[in-house]
Amino acid sequence: MNPYTPPDAPVADAIQPPDPATKKGGLITQIASIYLLLGLVLAVLALLRVKIGSYQLVPWNAATPALLALAGLGAILRKQWGRWSCYFFSVIFLLGVPIGTILGGLMIYHLTIYRRQFDS
Repeated sequence: MNPYTPPDAPVADAIQPPDPATKKGGLITQIASIYLLLGLVLAVLALLRVKIGSYQLVPWNAATPALLALAGLGAILRKQWGRWSCYFFSVIFLLGVPIGTILGGLMIYHLTIYRRQFDS
């Protein structure tokens, strides 16, 4: 008996490769969670009429951040409308150098590479 031959039965502690049907690759969930959190925080701040710098927020300003939060939720749930909404906001984020550029660019990259996760 050769001690170096692999066992016939699967080893319980062996690392199993991920199942491609259930694997959610990329950073879509993490970046979409940032979109969701950012949208919720900004919407709440607008509803509370907080002053940011010299700009006074009013409840009407909560609409766009609420849409951002909805886009993030759609991407987390892997909905097609969430993917396209995140594309829209990511393009806008590209203008916010340097953090927005990194965040928006990463999201566009991962939404494009892992687009098959959004197939219904």
